[in-house]
Amino acid sequence: MSLIKGRYSAKQIVGKPNVYPRYGDSQGTWTQATGQLNENQFIQVRFPEKVWITEVNIYETYNAGTVKRILAKNKENQWEEIFAVSHVHPIMIRKARKFSPKIKKVNFPVNELRIEVDCSVSPSWVEIDAVEIVGESLKGPSSRYVRILYS
Repeated sequence: MSLIKGRYSAKQIVGKPNVYPRYGDSQGTWTQATGQLNENQFIQVRFPEKVWITEVNIYETYNAGTVKRILAKNKENQWEEIFAVSHVHPIMIRKARKFSPKIKKVNFPVNELRIEVDCSVSPSWVEIDAVEIVGESLKGPSSRYVRILYS
């Protein structure tokens, strides 16, 4: 995980998107640290409430298309893969997007994700503005943005 501080730190993912739908190198997003442009990176996030997850939305705002895997923490406190690609294509998406991959159905409520990004295919920074989970909570349909980050 990159440990960059300031306007490009992991804490920038907290809450609703504040850069999306703008495309470009923008402060207020998470990006990998200098010197880690050609490496695989990850960010782990926690949401305020567990939901029976049906959708993950990742708001990519610069050099989109590098998300390689998404894992959800299960009841046994283990990571379980809910999305994966064997390799990320070297052709970057040159516009902001809300990436909503088809995820594996899980039989446990989720409030923690690990998002793995292959930065090696990008000619520059990879930037993520926000992460959202959608699903059914005990209270009914729900949409949650990241509230807590941890390493």
